[in-house]
Amino acid sequence: MNPDHGIDLTVQAKGRSSALAESLGLRTREMISLVGAGGKTTLMFRLARELVDQGRSVVTTTTTRILEPSPEESPCLFVNSEDGKIEQFIGKHLGSHRHITTARERIESKKLKGVSPDFADGLWDKAQMEYLIIEADGAAGYPVKAPREGE
Repeated sequence: MNPDHGIDLTVQAKGRSSALAESLGLRTREMISLVGAGGKTTLMFRLARELVDQGRSVVTTTTTRILEPSPEESPCLFVNSEDGKIEQFIGKHLGSHRHITTARERIESKKLKGVSPDFADGLWDKAQMEYLIIEADGAAGYPVKAPREGE
């Protein structure tokens, strides 16, 4: 375990490293919600990069707030407050970008405000991405997270 990141993103098996997606047992099409304290954003973008390297299409988002990703973490960022425009953009550009991060708005300190859980569910039903990875709760940098009712 890496104490700086809170989670070890590489699994060792019989003396060799195995891919994160394989270690998690991901199937061909998955919606993945990341919860808990520490490491969610790092895990989200690391897993997305691995899936894109395998030729998969990935949308990353949050239902809380995240720091705006660097171009290395996500080559395409689309921020818009209108559901329809987000859906249109993903439908039109996911094939060429392979990985899109989306959020509703930019807020203080280079952060992004995410989408609603209902929108994420609808996006999964409508859009043609192979993987939707969602940072689904916020620990605000604290080492322990106790979920609120409804989380």
